[in-house]
Amino acid sequence: MGLTPYLYDENSYPSGFAGGHVGGRVPEARSRYAAAVFGEGPNNVPQDLLSLHQWDGTLPGPRIQGEDIISGQPWVAFVMRSMQPLAWHGNTVYPSLLDPRTTEAFIGSIYEAYRRELGDLWEEIPAVFTDEPHLPAEGHGPWSMGLHLTPYLLGQFRQRRGYDLTEHLSSIFYDVGDYRRVRFDLYDLMHELWIENWALPLEGWCEENSTALTGHYLEHDWPCPYATPGHAHMLAHMSWPGTDMLETFLLKGHDFHDIQNFHPAGDGREPHGLAYLRQVHSIANQLGKERVLDECWGAGGHDSTPADWARIGRWLIVHGVNLLVPHLSFLTIRGTRKTDHPQTFSDHSPWYEYLRPLNDELSRLCWASNQGKMEQRVLVLDPLTTGFCVSRKADCIPEDTFAANLGTSHNAGAPPSEDQFVRALASVGELQRGFGELAQAMSDAQVDFDLGDEYVIEEFGGIGDGSFTVGEQEYGILVWPEGMTNLRSRTAEMLEEYLTSGGLLFGVRPSDITVDGRTSDFLQGCERRYPGRCRWFGTTGELVREVVESFPPRLRFAKPPATGLAHMRRVLPDCETFVVVNSSSEPVHSPVELETGYRNVYELDPKDGTCYELKSAREGHYLTGHLKIKARGATVLWTTNESVPVKERPPDVRIMGETVSLEPEKIERDGPNVLVVDHCELELNGELFGSERVYAANERLWKAHGMDTNGWMAVIQYRDQVLAHNRFVAPDSGCAVYYRFDISEALVVDSIRLGIETPELWRVEVNEHLVDLTAGEHWLDDHIQTVEIGEFLRGGVNTVRLEGRPFDVRREIDQIYLLGEFACREAATGFSLEPVSGMGLGSWRRQGCPFYERAVSYIFELPEMDEGILSLDSQDWKGALLLFEQESKTIAQLQEPPYRVRVDASKGRRLTLRILGLPKNLLGPWHDPARQRGRAWIPMWYGPDVPREPRSGAQYDLLDLGLFKTPKWAQYRRP
Repeated sequence: MGLTPYLYDENSYPSGFAGGHVGGRVPEARSRYAAAVFGEGPNNVPQDLLSLHQWDGTLPGPRIQGEDIISGQPWVAFVMRSMQPLAWHGNTVYPSLLDPRTTEAFIGSIYEAYRRELGDLWEEIPAVFTDEPHLPAEGHGPWSMGLHLTPYLLGQFRQRRGYDLTEHLSSIFYDVGDYRRVRFDLYDLMHELWIENWALPLEGWCEENSTALTGHYLEHDWPCPYATPGHAHMLAHMSWPGTDMLETFLLKGHDFHDIQNFHPAGDGREPHGLAYLRQVHSIANQLGKERVLDECWGAGGHDSTPADWARIGRWLIVHGVNLLVPHLSFLTIRGTRKTDHPQTFSDHSPWYEYLRPLNDELSRLCWASNQGKMEQRVLVLDPLTTGFCVSRKADCIPEDTFAANLGTSHNAGAPPSEDQFVRALASVGELQRGFGELAQAMSDAQVDFDLGDEYVIEEFGGIGDGSFTVGEQEYGILVWPEGMTNLRSRTAEMLEEYLTSGGLLFGVRPSDITVDGRTSDFLQGCERRYPGRCRWFGTTGELVREVVESFPPRLRFAKPPATGLAHMRRVLPDCETFVVVNSSSEPVHSPVELETGYRNVYELDPKDGTCYELKSAREGHYLTGHLKIKARGATVLWTTNESVPVKERPPDVRIMGETVSLEPEKIERDGPNVLVVDHCELELNGELFGSERVYAANERLWKAHGMDTNGWMAVIQYRDQVLAHNRFVAPDSGCAVYYRFDISEALVVDSIRLGIETPELWRVEVNEHLVDLTAGEHWLDDHIQTVEIGEFLRGGVNTVRLEGRPFDVRREIDQIYLLGEFACREAATGFSLEPVSGMGLGSWRRQGCPFYERAVSYIFELPEMDEGILSLDSQDWKGALLLFEQESKTIAQLQEPPYRVRVDASKGRRLTLRILGLPKNLLGPWHDPARQRGRAWIPMWYGPDVPREPRSGAQYDLLDLGLFKTPKWAQYRRP
């Protein structure tokens, strides 16, 4: 098929537990954690404590012994607890990735097994992807109230750092004692062990077996060290380092803080995301990595569009990504997969077959961004270890913990609320935001900069004559970012060597710093010895302006947007390319200067590969010209001494003169209408429960048969632990499910079809008539089959009954579908079916099609003129994309503004405008009280705040899709 497969090393993320096999092999290497337990008096002091302290209501006091506690005296104990088995880990415990036994078991369970099973096919495998390995506590992520801590780590701490960590745990959680030193020592050691015992063995195995190691870590939490103490250095030991960028509201401006750690940001900018993109981009520049990967759009939601993926994809590429991995592509959306990280890049989605233009453009940009090499001049020090020193783990403990939970620690594996998340990372929040703003300001100013991770600097850095080198890059200046207050001792040594050689240091000076977490006068010494080489500025803005003055950008715009315009310069033996992306919502029309020694500059259009001449003049070291880039758009500039054939630029499609509104002559759906019935009544052990949503009924069914919940929702099957349940069920187990819906007496029901998922596992009745769906037609998914049931339907309440006995883990209670010519009208419970009244302009859902998500065709008769321009404004329509068809031939596909197309009416006066819908209305979520857009997580369907009872049709969260206003038609006049 021409496909190149590569491997995902997990089932599921985070990598490390191998679907439960690692825990099965080395249970002694399980993850454990230190937790704070609060209490008072002598009677409930934990037996498993590591240390015990007085508690003054705010901070721990001196260490005490349990026998010394008097009645009523408050205390805080630090204890070691074991992470509990989770269904997500195959009901095993995630292992500690600091333990060398873990990696040995993981490689044996996954990498060596793949190698063995694939045999000669292994030669076709270019890479193995690893996904978010990290160091959890009670649960995943950095927000757990406990901190990853194992006996192995405590022993290594004594051996390598020379003192007992248990005596200083209060300094890890609270700002007491010599906390900067203790925190640095701990997180520096965790990073050291993680490199030794995880990153290097995986890298070595892949090199020995001739495959690339790729993937990413939890970069979103940088510089928080709780779960990921130093991801950039870990990426240095991958062949194709990567990141993820899962959500699709990005770059459009938002006033909320997201759980993926995107702070409120204006249109065209995502400072924190840009910072960690530049981290991995810098690793690639410095170490000559062939590929930079991004796992993109993986939780964008069923409401995300090709315009979202284009906007974000261009931004990813200009900041270093050259291998986009759209996440994910389902073979089936059977059962709970409908809610598992939508969207899906598969034929389940109505826009799937129209992705070629988007994919071609992004492929061209990836190719252009991977030619030649970078030559960066500015190195910004990465303040990771400052994060080590200031990270206060107690921020992850809710403020009411002492009052509400005397004598306990929390075991909260679920993600926190948005407010809790912000509070959990509060100690690094200012540093994180400030560093992101610096990266954004550098990018907006067109500075050629990399980021310098201290561990990468130590392993791959060196000092030249007035220059600082990291791998293949040689920098003329170092930048000290605002908020950076710690250096590793080796970084300090190299910085002094650099200044001695004549190097320059620009920055925003902290009042004092530490080295390895210890108080130091290092900066004062540098200022005394190198007074002209350490230059300090009052603000980040002043710092960036001085960097630009000292190192003028190689690409300069006279009229850039306020933010969001970025470029990447690539150097080849006989030419240069500049990938330019405008992430702002305003077009760029600006004079431009390119510093180059070449004579000619061309513009390469990534949409179709066309080459145009960019008219330019020589002014000193610069070629000057004028550049136009549309809002959210991209282009590639190519400077060379070659003279190559070019095309004439097409004239801008502009509306000139009067416009008229085109009224559609006909409007029709391209497919049948759909009713989704997402509520049911469950009959279980002779008891009929009241109507509830299908997810609640499914959970009730599974729990009644000895399962924690629906066995396939957020569950990883270790060996056959779920399927094996079928061997032990009673013959009379199982259930019956009743779905009820109303039909108007006036509706003609003859051609209505019923769609059921996995009908081979159910006995299906419609109004007590047995129906065989197993011989029906597939619809939407290979596991959904449909048959006509009109002969069994009637006016009033209708019932579809599914019976499944005995209980079978392959069977899930899910929504059912009715397909046909009808209108869905809001009812007290869901929707009822009524006769079709015809479609017009306006929202589809307001016209009886609330769940319809395929295409609707609007058919026009064009005015009698040879050429014209058909145009829409952004607010005139809503959907995935627009297709313009003339005489059954597609003449344009538009997914981004401006929505204008030039039409030669002499070739046919019948024009069809097709709007493709979005899967959100068909697949949900419909009842998430947060009503989020551009992001989707399982709790939006199953979360504790999501109603379990049926909802009225008016309460469903549905998108207004459709054509809301008539298109404008104007005569085309050549400029």
